[in-house]
Amino acid sequence: MILFTSRFRSRFFIVGEGSTATWLLFTSITFVFGWWGFPFGLIFTPAALYRNLRGGHRQTVGTILANIDAEIEKLSPPKRHKIGDIIAEAKAEARA
Repeated sequence: MILFTSRFRSRFFIVGEGSTATWLLFTSITFVFGWWGFPFGLIFTPAALYRNLRGGHRQTVGTILANIDAEIEKLSPPKRHKIGDIIAEAKAEARA
């Protein structure tokens, strides 16, 4: 069996939301299986473990909101349309 390296960040988490069990599960999976990824498992695994143990990749709400249009574009068309309408309405209310 060959495992290929993949690297991605999880979706956004809000401090105080989610559980430690979820974080621990994914960090454990990375620790056990990350090393076997080809060709960059030996490089990405220590970096991912270090980042996870330090609290992950942190962003401010302003940074997330600035990039929200790009995130919406990644969604499927029905979800994109629904969320786009919600965001447009929220922006209009914020400007008022």
